[in-house]
Amino acid sequence: MLSRYERASDLTPARSENQMPSNFIEFRGKAFFDKDIKVWVFLHYLLLEAEKVPNPPVWLTQLHHVWQIQLQRTPIALADLSLDEFVTEDSRVLFLIDLVHRTIRELEKREHFLKDDLNRLFAGLDDGEFTSDLPTERFRSTGLALLRLLEGKVDPGSPLGGSTKPQTIFTVNTVP
Repeated sequence: MLSRYERASDLTPARSENQMPSNFIEFRGKAFFDKDIKVWVFLHYLLLEAEKVPNPPVWLTQLHHVWQIQLQRTPIALADLSLDEFVTEDSRVLFLIDLVHRTIRELEKREHFLKDDLNRLFAGLDDGEFTSDLPTERFRSTGLALLRLLEGKVDPGSPLGGSTKPQTIFTVNTVP
């Protein structure tokens, strides 16, 4: 469960931000870490954009269902976006890149997420509470990292095998 948020504008719970749980988002041998709450909120808005797609392809409908299940858990339990399982062709990658771009554009229409909206989003998932509005940039940056991941970009200077710096795309070493 998330701790009560005392300085929500910094996405800092009662404990240190470095202790805030992170998600490991992986796709095609590359990955990045980001704060659970940021991935959870971005995924929520990505789902809203996916719902606007007329006659969505079957794979998107299936992926949408998987993500809905993820969002019913607490953000800490969010573990797998299932990208490698559903985004298996270049045409799907391009489709998802477009969807992420559209989500980012929707987020850019607002300067802040209102604390009341965030508290409604998280109602029933934890006993924490947002005490102030949050800048949209906090969640937009997660979308930008997801775009870089989908495009297969590795950030300059990122260590092979892992990084704990949020949103740094790196190559995942696999052990045979």
